[in-house]
Amino acid sequence: MINPHDPVNINGNWWHYDATTRTHRPAGDRPADRPANVERAAGNEPIRASKGAAFGSLCSITIVSYRTRLCDADGISAKAAIDGLTHCGVLQDDSPKEVSEVRYRQVKVKNISDEKTEIILEAVK
Repeated sequence: MINPHDPVNINGNWWHYDATTRTHRPAGDRPADRPANVERAAGNEPIRASKGAAFGSLCSITIVSYRTRLCDADGISAKAAIDGLTHCGVLQDDSPKEVSEVRYRQVKVKNISDEKTEIILEAVK
């Protein structure tokens, strides 16, 4: 029976088992290190909490997606972006007390370099 951890010769090249990644790696390739933590440490408080929210009234949010290939009607989501607006202090909260509605719109563009997403905040009177 073959041990899956034994070195393997593939087309004349030896591959050795790396227990860290649980895969075979080319011989001479250095073993994988633990991944570096590339994200900054985030606290529990919004970045701008001490200054107050930049948008302090009831608002509506419109997401405009400019794409060369349009999505299905339910294919656009901006939850992470709206949560980010809350986290950085642009919005006090994304609850119904602060955000009255979220609308989605798509615009077809010709070039991939023209693709973008706009987030429009409008005060509700």
